[in-house]
Amino acid sequence: MAAIALVSLKYFEQDNEFRCQVCRWYGELLGNESGIGHISIAPGCVSSRRLYKIFIDKRDEVIYKGVS
Repeated sequence: MAAIALVSLKYFEQDNEFRCQVCRWYGELLGNESGIGHISIAPGCVSSRRLYKIFIDKRDEVIYKGVS
C-alpha cells in the first residue's frame, strides 16, 4: 500500500488540477440551470475537489425522474 501511495504522490498536483478542471466544466454546464446550485469553497481554502457537491430545489423529482 505504501508503494502505491508514494507513486500517487508524484501525480498529486496534476490529479488535483484535473479535478479542478472537471469542476469548472460542471460549473459551466450547470451554471444556467434553474434550481441547481453548487456548494462554494470557503475563501482562502484549497479543495482537492474530489467531490462536486450541488444543491437542488426539487431533489426528490430529480432522484425519481424516469423511474417507473
